[in-house]
Amino acid sequence: MKGLEFMINVGFIGAGNMGFAIMKGVCESSCSDKISLFTYDIDDEKIKRLEEYGVKSIALFFCSLVMKYAI
Repeated sequence: MKGLEFMINVGFIGAGNMGFAIMKGVCESSCSDKISLFTYDIDDEKIKRLEEYGVKSIALFFCSLVMKYAI
């Protein structure tokens, strides 16, 4: 559908090396204005380094929802 505007929400469980690289790549891509990124990690420092890219931290409760419904 031409001209259709929408927002995509993507959640990551874990913000380690691989998750960081993927999220950073998305944030630096041309489609970054259409994607909202969320992450959870037990290490707050890993989340803090992603906040400068606009990635939002989510609670463990939301991660369980992602695991249950977004497979």
